Amino acid sequence: MKTPLTATLCAVAFLAFGCATHKPSDTSALQGTWTAPAAGAGDASPSLLIHGSSFEFRESDPHQWFKGTFTLREDVDPKQFVSVITNCANPGFVGLTAFAIYRLDDRALLMTGNAPGNPSVPAAFGAPDSLTIEFKK
Repeated sequence: MKTPLTATLCAVAFLAFGCATHKPSDTSALQGTWTAPAAGAGDASPSLLIHGSSFEFRESDPHQWFKGTFTLREDVDPKQFVSVITNCANPGFVGLTAFAIYRLDDRALLMTGNAPGNPSVPAAFGAPDSLTIEFKK
């Protein structure tokens, strides 16, 4: 009787300790509307709206926008934002995957992403042929 009880208590303690140190996913912190400074006078501000596992990204050019779903790869450094385009201004991008890396600090989000259909993950923030934007909440 004492051995099963001890084993159960040890298992509960192990699970509680493991849960207490588990860092929550960035998905919760990403929820909401993020904006970036406009590129020039009269330009619209780029924005990123995240709701659940869906996103809507609008560039400064109102004709450049993307909607889709995403998953996060938080087990790599830098972390990755992997999206599938479900609707956009360019119908040829629908159904394609786009890879981005991101860094989330308090109320700032730095992202560098490749065009949909490019099978590569950006090598670094500010990588050539990638788009880098710093968003604020």
